[in-house]
Amino acid sequence: MTRCCVCVCVCADQFEALQEELYQRREECVKLRAMLASRDNQSSQNDINPLIDSEDVDVNELKMAYNSQRELKRSV
Repeated sequence: MTRCCVCVCVCADQFEALQEELYQRREECVKLRAMLASRDNQSSQNDINPLIDSEDVDVNELKMAYNSQRELKRSV
């Protein structure tokens, strides 16, 4: 293979990896939006803060998702 072909292959592999990461981040956004919408709905019905005193909310998971979105936006 020539250097040009190798470079194209590497770029194509990187592009595919970035597409996969973007897909995963979009899925995270959809899940977080659904979670927040659900919490907002529950909050309006119960008149409580939706992210506090909830047993099924993993704070670390939310922080990781927030940080990954922040990094993704920063890189774009």
